[in-house]
Amino acid sequence: MATAEQLAEIAPAAAPAAAGPLPNTGAGFDPYDPGSQLPGIDDLGPLGPTELGFGAPEPEGRVFPEEEGEALNPPVAFPFEKAAVFDTLPDIDGDGKGGGGDTIFGGEGSISNIDSIDQVLYFEFTIDADDTLVRITADDENIFGDLDPAFILFADDGKLDKEDAVKDGDAKGDETAVLEIELDAGDYVLAVSSANGGFNINEAVKGVNSGKDYEGSFTVLVEDLGAVPPPVPDEGFFAEFDVGGADDGISVGGSDLEDGLTVLYTITSLPSDGILIWDSDDDGVYDTLLGVGDTLVPDGDGDPDDLLYIFTGEVPPPTDSFTYTTTDSDLLVSAPATVPRTSRSARIPVVRTF
Repeated sequence: MATAEQLAEIAPAAAPAAAGPLPNTGAGFDPYDPGSQLPGIDDLGPLGPTELGFGAPEPEGRVFPEEEGEALNPPVAFPFEKAAVFDTLPDIDGDGKGGGGDTIFGGEGSISNIDSIDQVLYFEFTIDADDTLVRITADDENIFGDLDPAFILFADDGKLDKEDAVKDGDAKGDETAVLEIELDAGDYVLAVSSANGGFNINEAVKGVNSGKDYEGSFTVLVEDLGAVPPPVPDEGFFAEFDVGGADDGISVGGSDLEDGLTVLYTITSLPSDGILIWDSDDDGVYDTLLGVGDTLVPDGDGDPDDLLYIFTGEVPPPTDSFTYTTTDSDLLVSAPATVPRTSRSARIPVVRTF
């Protein structure tokens, strides 16, 4: 038992520390062993759980692995077979039948180097956009076809001269002169006369053509062919497809586990003996010639009236095909799907197969 003198030498105990984090004492203990908790520490102070400092510092640069999310499922494009039929082609240019284009300009006139009327007539027209494919036609309107129209195309800069000539020489024919050419936006002048007179650029600029006798009337037509490569016949082998429908044997489409039906499709290869034309604005007119890399979106009606295949060769082979992929909302792309086009001998309609 301690004596009174020994008790007097013992310092009084320190007051309890305020609640809050404890300083790091360097004391070693196992935090996973409840028996090693520091004595006298209340882990629930007035401000909540007491923060403990541990002797071993956290290693710098420590990386905690993230939880792996679920793997995303790529979409699937629908492969199917479709048969071509021989019939009048669907509307390509808005005129209710197959070939042709939207009219840019139409006119008519009469020329002669016999009577005292014009030997050369001039027609002005405007192209609104660059890279516009146009067809220019001058037709002999005479019963016996003795005019043989010819024309020379000039860029219109306000003064007609030889340097403004765009095209000549190829636009001469017996009863019809035709020129198909890609033009940039701008104003143009078409000088029309007769091939019988040996029409040339100098004569077009001067307005004279005094060669062999000619006389008669003609019509002029300038058509915007857009992206459709001319000439497109009024009838032939073709097949029509839906875009964005179900896996029903008529639809360029696809599905995805997360999205359901997909809504974006990309052409990855073209048929070797035909072209693909898309009704891009769902107005009933096929207006956009497709190439590899072009994309399609659905119209939502489920009818095979969105994408048109036209056979462009001489003898339809037994089969041909194009391929496409579909892309889902996660931007995952499917494997290409193949769409074979089958046909039989010319002018024999065939029933669509699925």
